[in-house]
Order: sequence, then structure tokens, then C-alpha cells
Amino acid sequence: MRILYFFLLISAVAFGQDQSADSVVFPDDFFGRYTGKLTIDNGSNVQEIDMTFELSATDQEDVYNYVLGYQGQPARQYLLKTVNAEKGLYQVDEQNDIILDARLSGWTLTSIFEVQGNLITTREEFFTDGRMIFEITMVQTAAPVLTGGTSDDIPEVKSYPIRVVQKAFLTRRD
Repeated sequence: MRILYFFLLISAVAFGQDQSADSVVFPDDFFGRYTGKLTIDNGSNVQEIDMTFELSATDQEDVYNYVLGYQGQPARQYLLKTVNAEKGLYQVDEQNDIILDARLSGWTLTSIFEVQGNLITTREEFFTDGRMIFEITMVQTAAPVLTGGTSDDIPEVKSYPIRVVQKAFLTRRD
């Protein structure tokens, strides 16, 4: 139960601090091509590769190009679709029948999805000075670590050891 209270407290604090500048418009004010290095850490090996991220307008209202590029691979041509900008609701359309829900809080776009037994969190944090942080965290859902559950006041908690963290600090080039 303490964990639930802690989560609610943190949520309340974070929500109270989630203020944005009225003059900044997402995603328009973050359009551009961002470049940098992506660090991939699987717990036993760390590698670094070149990465690009591009966000730009399309000819459709509330639909944007959302393009990921990784060293040595073809660019991944996704679309970012506005569902309800006022509520911060978006979708990343992979253009292959896969659509991921996303939520904008402040200038951070977050998605959580499960594929082939892996729970993946993606996070893109945009800054008005032309920087962004791109991060992916992956856990396996098959073997959670179970703790708690010893009484009505202490619920069972499933913890998922993190298998892979990918993180890039990117800078807008144009």
C-alpha cells in the first residue's frame, strides 16, 4: 500500500509541475532533423551508433512525419498523428498495421507497448533550444520478480528487470 501512496504522491507532484510555455506549440516548434549518438546498453555490452530523428509537417492536418534513422539501416518512416492535442494524445503509426498510443506531458512524448513478450517504453523529451533526448527501455514480461503480497496492506508487486536501455542525446541540425 505504501507503494501505491508513493506513486500517487509522485504523480501529484509531477502533475503540479507540468507547466508549458503558452508560446510553444507541439509538434510544430520541434520540427527538424536531429542527430547524435545512440548508446545501447544490454547489461553486459554497451555500443554506440549514429542516430537521426526527423519531425516534419505533411500535407495532412494533424499528421506529421516521424522518421527514425539508425546507422547502417534504412530509415523507419513513421507518422505521428494527433488524436487530441488538448489532452496530449497522439499515435505513432508505423504504416504497417501497427499503431502505438502516445501521450505528451510537458514536451515529453511517451509510449508503452508490448511485443513478443517484451514491454517497451519509448520516451522523446524535446527542449526549446533544439535538443532532445530519445530513450527506449525494454523488459521481458515472462519472468517478473514478485515481492510483497504478505498482507492486505502490502500488495503483491511485479518488478521487471531491465534488459536493454537505448538512449540518445540529439541536436537539431536544420
